[in-house]
Amino acid sequence: MNIRIGHGAGDLAGHVVESDMIKHFLAAFALWYIMKKPVHVYELVKVMQDDGMLKASYARMHPIISELEKNKLIKGKAGEKTGRKVRVYSITPAGKKQLEMGKRHFFKGLKKEFLRDMMGL
Repeated sequence: MNIRIGHGAGDLAGHVVESDMIKHFLAAFALWYIMKKPVHVYELVKVMQDDGMLKASYARMHPIISELEKNKLIKGKAGEKTGRKVRVYSITPAGKKQLEMGKRHFFKGLKKEFLRDMMGL
């Protein structure tokens, strides 16, 4: 039996899965961090990179943030940082609800055991 994950064959399939996993992780982290503190994208990327999330870049995070805003999970407003115009994002009630639903969904059953094993808890 030959099992494939993703949309392509061979290494491409693995890349598609990895890319989707990274995107969803970065989106969830961004939503969680914005819940803790309103932030602009450059600051968010710096925090993520300083914490070792090397896959976080402005080019990767900008579309993720745009999608979160389009889905009304965060809202942006014009701000200024060191003389530059920036867009500062804060979480919406829908974003908080999404995080809460995610916690309830992912922290039960085998998924909970998987996450504990992966985090070494």
